[in-house]
Amino acid sequence: MPKLIRRDTGEEHELADGVTRIGRLSASNIQVFEKQVSRSHCDIEGPAGGWLLTDHGSKLGTFVNGRRVRQHYLHAGDLVKVGSAVFTFDDGTPPHTKPDMHPLSEAPAEQLVPPDPDELAEPEGARRRWSVVGVLPLAVGGVVVLAVVGGLLALAFATRQTPRRVVRRAAELVSRRDAEGLWRLVSAERQQQITLDEFRDQLRLVPEAVVAAMPGLEIGAERRVDVGVVVPVALEVEGRRVADEIVLFREDGDWKIHAVPMGRLRELAPGTGTGGGGPP
Repeated sequence: MPKLIRRDTGEEHELADGVTRIGRLSASNIQVFEKQVSRSHCDIEGPAGGWLLTDHGSKLGTFVNGRRVRQHYLHAGDLVKVGSAVFTFDDGTPPHTKPDMHPLSEAPAEQLVPPDPDELAEPEGARRRWSVVGVLPLAVGGVVVLAVVGGLLALAFATRQTPRRVVRRAAELVSRRDAEGLWRLVSAERQQQITLDEFRDQLRLVPEAVVAAMPGLEIGAERRVDVGVVVPVALEVEGRRVADEIVLFREDGDWKIHAVPMGRLRELAPGTGTGGGGPP
């Protein structure tokens, strides 16, 4: 039977035929008792036509695989996020098993030998004679194809999104105080915890000296952790240097910023007397 499995507790909630309600109320089929969860947050209806998740206009939204949705037909392995609770959708089908392997031939090994090349040779009169005129178009065509493919691969590699590229892009947006552009790089989970207006106000509080120094942001080598990727950064403003780390999550194939040391950036404001000369 299809079910939702809560990832942090391992609780399993079977989805009965009809409507399964998820929300803060104790009367909900699946209760998520958190302030940021609406009383009737969303529901899942099925199985006719598939298992359809519908958000009931909740303020902070319902997310599937990191993307906010209004309605979504669930598939095996989908991650459903309500508040801070994350559920894995199990459609109830048995796991895939490898098919039995069978030999290609029952013949003994000594009989499995390649044929005599002379038997496969074409008759002398039927042999094709290649001329320079016939080979040249093929060669030129092959060079063109290789050049096109190589160019596409080079372009894809140059534009490939990496955590360090996202951090560099964020620094450029901070230097322009582009709150909307920076907001698009923020993880969905963080967007649930702060509004765009609050985010914009935080960006306004970053001192002008810090904004001007942002193009010189030092970005270290990324390292993987349980929650995602950590990228070390350091910034020097008017002779004072502060170092910290930025955390990024992977969402729908893109890297998103989850934690930024905004408070540490405000320490670099001229006249604060803090900042120091190295990592905290």
